[in-house]
Amino acid sequence: MGARVALVGDRHQLPAVGRGGVLDIAARWVTPKAHVDLDIVHRFADPEYAAISLALRTGSATYSVSGEESGERVGEVWGALLRRDQVRIYASQAQRTQSLADLAANDVLTGQGDAAATLMMADTREQVAALNGAIRDRLVATGLVDDTNTVATRAGERIGVGDRVATRLNNHDLAVANHDIWTVTAVGADGSVTLRSGRPTDLHAVPAGYVREHVELAYATTVYGAQGETTGTGHLLLGEHTSAASAYVAMTRGRVNNVVHIVADDVEDAQRQWEAVFSRDRADLGPTVAAARAGEDVDRYGTQTPVRRCCPSGRAHRVDTVRPGQKGWQATRHHAPQRAPPIRAGRSRLRPGPAAHHRHRSTGPDRAQPDNRHHTSRPTPERAAHPRTPL
Repeated sequence: MGARVALVGDRHQLPAVGRGGVLDIAARWVTPKAHVDLDIVHRFADPEYAAISLALRTGSATYSVSGEESGERVGEVWGALLRRDQVRIYASQAQRTQSLADLAANDVLTGQGDAAATLMMADTREQVAALNGAIRDRLVATGLVDDTNTVATRAGERIGVGDRVATRLNNHDLAVANHDIWTVTAVGADGSVTLRSGRPTDLHAVPAGYVREHVELAYATTVYGAQGETTGTGHLLLGEHTSAASAYVAMTRGRVNNVVHIVADDVEDAQRQWEAVFSRDRADLGPTVAAARAGEDVDRYGTQTPVRRCCPSGRAHRVDTVRPGQKGWQATRHHAPQRAPPIRAGRSRLRPGPAAHHRHRSTGPDRAQPDNRHHTSRPTPERAAHPRTPL
């Protein structure tokens, strides 16, 4: 009997915290028959947006519709998103938060706000907390959430009957897992709560200690928390912390629609922010791709050898540089002047050796002669030819 392990994933999505690139390494070591690249998009029924999602995956500014034999590019990604009304622009952060809170609350009021309909995503937990609070305030005002009998979490959030929450710690005894989504159906006098999953009969009693430490509002989530989810419509709050990988993940969560929300002065400013997102912090594709990108950066920006001032005389000298090449990394050494060894108390003063006398005599009578009385060691021809480069 044997076993087979299949690694499945998208290398352009958000990486693990720390060194990633596992799929890239695995693909390099398996046989060609064991490595398959999936290039057909199944999530979106709209062929145009399926093509746009592939462009978002690689950071391309243009896209071509899947299935066209010519493979001609039919448009720019940004222009297509504007035309499809998938870009919303706001004058301030507060205006964007209030608008998204109204949108989420309206989805709940119209019966479209379940876990499979709308997903609000942001990059930071601070943005998520602000959006969760604004959405909850509207639901309390409409009477859909009870704010008279609540439990306070360690983060300061109030949780009552009707709230949508997430558990953040796996607990086998409680039958809850990290990022599970629930609806609060009861709040006990001791701070415990009863949670219901998507099935009406699936109820879980959670003690007050767990609620206080590991339960949070879940009307909005971070992009990391949304990775792997599928919803009806996805909404992304784009900002200075948005990376190319997080934009790609957030803009591909919704089967029906995906909308990006940007705070900008005008359309041109919004476009600059969008393009900046896809020019920074690409996905972790492993050490091979990282080395290739480093080589491209060196070729683009590192045409001159680095200069460092560290000589006693203040003169600059060149130090070692490493340049990634196409066939391997090569080290180029630029020799720097050798520093005189330090003077230590209690050491005997040695007279300069023959090599030093020979070198001094060759300098000529018209040049100042160095004082070798304080040298603690004699320079050798090898050390003179290969001075040590400071780190």
